[in-house]
Amino acid sequence: MFGLGHIDILLLLYPLALALGVLSLVHKWTHRKYLAFFVEGITFCALFAMHGGSVHGGFAAVVAALIVGSLFTPIRRM
Repeated sequence: MFGLGHIDILLLLYPLALALGVLSLVHKWTHRKYLAFFVEGITFCALFAMHGGSVHGGFAAVVAALIVGSLFTPIRRM
């Protein structure tokens, strides 16, 4: 009707997810959680490469890295 036949909401969420991922990495680095920093970073890099560097793959990599990064510290304390 208005020429907006296809709107991909992922393109709006992707920058927010990336910013959250960067803030998570900065927080881990500044609080000297180096192992968690590297685990989250390696998870992101590996998944981003596996998905071919696409926007959807990058979003999946960010989400997976945030999940791994948020679960890594509590599991390590057990």
